[in-house]
Amino acid sequence: MVVGPAIIFWRKIPIVYGLMVVIIFVYILQIASSSIFHPLAGSLVFSDLVFSPARLVSPTHFHTLFTSMFLHASTIHLIFNLFALFFIGIMLERRIGVTRFFVIYLIAGLIGGLTWAVIHWGEFIGAVGASGAIMGTLGAFARLYGRERIRMLLLFFPLPPMPAYMIFVLLLLIDLIIALTSVLPIAAEAHIGGAIAGFLIAPYVMRLPSKVGRPKQVRVHYSILSQLATTRELQEILANIEKETEPDVQQVWFTHFLKKARCPKCGGPLGIRGGTLYSDCGWRTRL
Repeated sequence: MVVGPAIIFWRKIPIVYGLMVVIIFVYILQIASSSIFHPLAGSLVFSDLVFSPARLVSPTHFHTLFTSMFLHASTIHLIFNLFALFFIGIMLERRIGVTRFFVIYLIAGLIGGLTWAVIHWGEFIGAVGASGAIMGTLGAFARLYGRERIRMLLLFFPLPPMPAYMIFVLLLLIDLIIALTSVLPIAAEAHIGGAIAGFLIAPYVMRLPSKVGRPKQVRVHYSILSQLATTRELQEILANIEKETEPDVQQVWFTHFLKKARCPKCGGPLGIRGGTLYSDCGWRTRL
């Protein structure tokens, strides 16, 4: 589990794909290490790496707070988390870069586990899964790109496109109901803790250096961008550019605007070179 992320950074593999491979590999090990081929029952990998409140104060098992993020209780549990990680993770990683994404994912997962442990202190139960970390990435996306309309799955049912902050709030409410009613054997407290952690730390993580691809930062004249904001989505992105005070986050929004904007002359995609926006049809304008 430590070697996996190390290889991901060394080989420059997209972090979401790499994490999915590691999670699937660990799940196979869970089953292979069980005498009855079950991910939990009789699984040596599960018993050694599962996290529980008591293990938080054990110097020989403290690492399970991290390792439990790669374990899963069933194939359905695994599939749900892989779908969620793929849908939200790809969008976020492409915009903020591998390093920032992994920092958010890791911190949210750890805080999610700690939240669950504090609430269930003294209980002899274990928790597994990447849900806290994944909810943290959703929280970060909602903080950075809250007004952007995205598609998500609720279980396997597609939700209509809606602003990211609405999806974030909806899933938080569902987890809160589960946590208060205990109607399902789900560590919903870990989901909530991870989600809130991702939401809170996102602006600070954006201050970390990143090699995410983006145009060189230029001074933007918003009057020019307003002429290109011909759709509601572009107008919302422009509003985020104008109100953002963190230059790095503002630059990410600017990059996103350019990907969505179209040439007013030919309707084709736009590029940027230096301080000039251009289109293949010959249209040019200085920022």
